[in-house]
Parts: sequence; C-alpha cells; structure tokens
Amino acid sequence: MRPTGLTAVALLAGVLWAPTSRAAEPKEACIAASTDGQTFRAERRLLEARHKMLECAQPSCPEIVQAFCSRWLVEIEDQLPSLVVHVVDPGGAELSDAQLTIDGNRAKLDGRPVPTDPGTHQVFAETSTGERLSSEVSLAPGEKAKLVVLRVLRPVLSATALAPATASATTAYTTPYRTEERPPSRGVPAGAWILGGTAAVAFGTAAYLIYDAYHKLDVLAPACSESPTAPGRADVLAADVATGIGVAALGSAVAWALLARVDRPVATRAAHFGVSPIAGGAFALLRVER
Repeated sequence: MRPTGLTAVALLAGVLWAPTSRAAEPKEACIAASTDGQTFRAERRLLEARHKMLECAQPSCPEIVQAFCSRWLVEIEDQLPSLVVHVVDPGGAELSDAQLTIDGNRAKLDGRPVPTDPGTHQVFAETSTGERLSSEVSLAPGEKAKLVVLRVLRPVLSATALAPATASATTAYTTPYRTEERPPSRGVPAGAWILGGTAAVAFGTAAYLIYDAYHKLDVLAPACSESPTAPGRADVLAADVATGIGVAALGSAVAWALLARVDRPVATRAAHFGVSPIAGGAFALLRVER
C-alpha cells in the first residue's frame, strides 16, 4: 500500500533527515513545505496548500519529495473550486472597468475562473461611476467555474458622458422639457372607492327618508292640513337631495375608475368633486385638471 498524507510526510522526513549536513537545509525546507501543505489541505485551505506543494515539487528538492508533492498538487488542483464573475449593466453589457474583490482581495475581472477555497465568500464590485454591487457565494470542493453575475439595476453613464465639456467645444446641447408622468394604473383608485362608498351611503339614506316620509304622510294625510304633513314633505325633499348626491357620486366613481384603467402614461392630474343641494335634487360637478 502506498503511503499518503501526513504518514508519507513523516516517512520522507525519516528518510531524508540529516541534521549535521549543510546540504540537508534545502531538504528540510522541502519536507517542511510538504508537511505544511498537507496540514493546510486537511483544513480546507487549498490555496495555501497548493502554494506549499509547488514549493516542494521544485527540482531543487529530493526526487522522492518531488514525486509525492507533485501527486498531491494534482489532487489539490482537482479539489480547488473556482468562480467566474461578470459585472453587467441593466441591458446585459459587460462592465469590464469595474473593480472586483473577493473576500477583500483584489481579483481580475477578465472572465476567467478565479480559484478559491471551499466555503462561503463575499464577492464585491464597484463600477467606474460608483455603483457598488455584492453577492455571497458558497463553493463546494471541486466546484469549478461557478458563474456569479452582478447586475447594475439602473442605467450607468460612461466616464465619457460624465466628463465636463472643454472650453473649445462648439456644439450646443439642449435639455428637452419633460412633464411629470405616472405609470399606467391597473387597479381602481382609492378615490373611486371613496366616491362609491359615498354613493352607497347616499342611496341608503334616501331609501330610509322615502320610507319615513311615506309613513308620515299616510298617517297625517287625513288631517288635510298643511302643517301636519310638513315633516313628511321635508323628508321627501331630503331624500331627493340624497338620491342626487348618490347618483353624482356613483357616476363620478365609475368615470374615475374607467379613466384610471387606460393603458397609457398620462400627465399628473388633479380632480375636484363638489355637490350642492338644489330644489328637488342636487347639483354635482367633477372637474379634472391637467
């Protein structure tokens, strides 16, 4: 059975140890590098383990040490995960001038896999215009070229667009006038619901007043006198006013709801609604201002 791991390192140390010779110093350094490399590998610090294996696989190390370290180096490379980071604008175009760091260490943003240790890592990027993006990424041993995309959510101006105009510039630029707009509404506005509720209350009030008025008139009508029937007639007039308010409020609510469902952006508007009682009913006015 072939020796592996720290057992093999101990075997190498026993074979090559020669403390009385100056030539033993490079051998000791090679053995120490192999020992440290296996320790780091066991702790899943694969980047450090790879660095140590590269040291002890050098031609200056004894052949037996080179053989073991070279084999361990291949195994570590297979276990070493990596990720590929892309920073893009809202349209998906690459922002290659962004600054990339992984766990606080600078990394190249060139589309190539970046090797790192297994575990959780913090990926951070900053664009040339100051946009800061971050993501937490978990990597398993052997997971290669895991894709990480950091996307800017709002338009990014290039450095050329942000640069001030020079004194020699002769081209004139104008800024177009833009009116305040709101996105198209798909639901019923709260104001329409309020007007609808007002209409419901007005209709309910009118129904009650009509019922009360006719009850009073039925009881007092035999007296055939103007005065006893006055309360009933007052209720009838109030019922007419409430009905008028209900009709006006309901019509305004329906109109408001229909206007709000038009699928196009429109300029911000203000709506004014007013109701005034008149003889035999009510007068309502709905005014919409641009």
